[in-house]
Amino acid sequence: MKDPNPRSPKTPPPCRPGLAEELKKQPAWLQEELEALRKHEATVLRALSNEENQRLFVRDPAGLLAKLKIPVSGALKRRLRSDETLGEVAQAPCVRLPNGQTLTPRIRFTFTKAEG
Repeated sequence: MKDPNPRSPKTPPPCRPGLAEELKKQPAWLQEELEALRKHEATVLRALSNEENQRLFVRDPAGLLAKLKIPVSGALKRRLRSDETLGEVAQAPCVRLPNGQTLTPRIRFTFTKAEG
């Protein structure tokens, strides 16, 4: 059966309703930049299947986009630049329980394609 809503493969799917509302609250230049990035969503998601790229994305999103040769404006690049203190946050502290047992929390990020 034929899809009643055919979409060009170059057209990114629409944002989730909550995300679309949040994007409308952002400045116009940022909305344009993020829409331009959505065209590269498949490339970014493929790259994020690699564990090394996942770590880079969490530490320095602009660095990953540069590595993938995805064009990003200077203003957005500054907002996405690496945060030096993130390395400390990314290292989860070891917690020692009263019975001597130690726990080290693990954080897992799951990157998924936008639904539409």
